[in-house]
Amino acid sequence: MLRSTLLAASVLLLNGCVAVSWPPMNGGGVAEIAPPERMRMMQIAASPTEQALLRELQDAEKRLEILLGKGAHRFAAAETTLAKRLCIRIRREVAGTLYSEAQADLIELQDRLVLIERSLAQIEPTQRGKRT
Repeated sequence: MLRSTLLAASVLLLNGCVAVSWPPMNGGGVAEIAPPERMRMMQIAASPTEQALLRELQDAEKRLEILLGKGAHRFAAAETTLAKRLCIRIRREVAGTLYSEAQADLIELQDRLVLIERSLAQIEPTQRGKRT
């Protein structure tokens, strides 16, 4: 009797675990799905250091968007993915007031953007329009 009661109780209690919906792989939250508006982040920045880092990040993100428009996601897919992840990471570091880490990652992001630009420069202009 005790055994069946424990079994029934555990089934009822653990049944709630099945209904939990987990985010997709690398979908770690709202910051990755819908990042805050850039200008809003600039307005609420507390310190000059934070404002400078966010401005630098904004410039790098604009540069990345331009490269994506030129087909970077097809011709330098790995570097593009890593650059996007760095943008998310930098945003988190700035929000957590980890300014030196954010600065180091901004340097790495700039280097990745240079690699992406070089990859795109090696592709002939006629190949950019073709789908692979």
